[in-house]
Amino acid sequence: MRRFAKAAAALLLALLVAGSAALPGMIPAVQAAGSLSVDVVSLEFVDTDIREILSLLAESMDKKILYLGKTYRVTVALNVVSPVNALEQVLETAGNLSYMIDGDIVIVGPKSKLKTTFLYSSLTREMKLNFLDYNSLLEVLETLQIPFDSLSPDESNPNAVTIQATPRNLAYLVEAISAVDRRECFTVNPENGNFELSGEYVRLEFARRSAVKGVLNNYQLDLRIVDNHDNEDGFYLFGEPEAVEDAKKLIGPIDVIDNVARDTLDLAVGFQAFSPGEIGAEAMAQILSESGLPLDAVVLSRNPSEVVVLANEAARAAAADIVKLCNTKEKTLTASVVRSGADQDALKTLAEQLTTGLGLESSCLAVSGNVASVGEEPLYALYAVGTAETVQKVRAAAS
Repeated sequence: MRRFAKAAAALLLALLVAGSAALPGMIPAVQAAGSLSVDVVSLEFVDTDIREILSLLAESMDKKILYLGKTYRVTVALNVVSPVNALEQVLETAGNLSYMIDGDIVIVGPKSKLKTTFLYSSLTREMKLNFLDYNSLLEVLETLQIPFDSLSPDESNPNAVTIQATPRNLAYLVEAISAVDRRECFTVNPENGNFELSGEYVRLEFARRSAVKGVLNNYQLDLRIVDNHDNEDGFYLFGEPEAVEDAKKLIGPIDVIDNVARDTLDLAVGFQAFSPGEIGAEAMAQILSESGLPLDAVVLSRNPSEVVVLANEAARAAAADIVKLCNTKEKTLTASVVRSGADQDALKTLAEQLTTGLGLESSCLAVSGNVASVGEEPLYALYAVGTAETVQKVRAAAS
């Protein structure tokens, strides 16, 4: 059984956008639980580079994109259609383009090129580099285990390389290079001042990779998530060490066996955003973090008027109650679990006795729903919200 004394939430000063992040110009109308893919989308783009639209559509399908055509600018508006149908209509608007789906890869290009044998041919692509150089790129591709036929530096341009690979592998290569070749993926070596790639492999024990990535993609941390080629047990996080550590702290409560047993993330943990009111986000996050409720994480949102909680449904409901109570008080408040146990009715009776005996407002004490983790014995919390002096008085009387 989880003990409240050891269950204080990690207060992550990461930045998060709660819920399913809508893609620019596109609204995911129905999103599968614990998945990056969506069932239907609505989109509206005006004079937009087709590569940008295709990239977002591929993301909505939880697939990688390889575009082989020339640059087109497209205007398109679609309402509640499947991502595949949206893809077909975008290509029809551009004209003379077709697509092939090879597993988790969507290949788009001229109809004349996309034949069955095309999947087994070797393509050549020149890639411009910003922070990577030829040697560090070789190291990255070796780490990610992405096969290629050849990789050579461009003799006329030291900041470019030429890659040859099959369409499928080329799609992985393009995605990996685009993700990693960014400033936030490098740290400065204090000894020589050189930029060095900063990344770490995260191995998942239970949760599906796509489900965890679906949660992490809601965060606007300065890091990039790159798949380990043809290996479903995890992925690489590239970015500043602090951002990588924040992401790992969030993965912990998600990667538990209960999530996979029910084939969903939401049965074990979920996110909920709260408006802290005049108290302010940092103060409210601190109150929730120190409340003693079994919250897996309390996170400051990128939106300065929100605090996001990661916890099971009952614990989130208790957190919502604390936020509501704090927003109705004028004094500096705190919150704390003062008693926990398996008998909810006994805790409610104790709350009534404490309220009467100490002359408290009825809103000062509340009893939560079952905050135990999935599969554990029922566990309920009696918590107090008030000034530090009041909470301490309640704690002493309840002991």
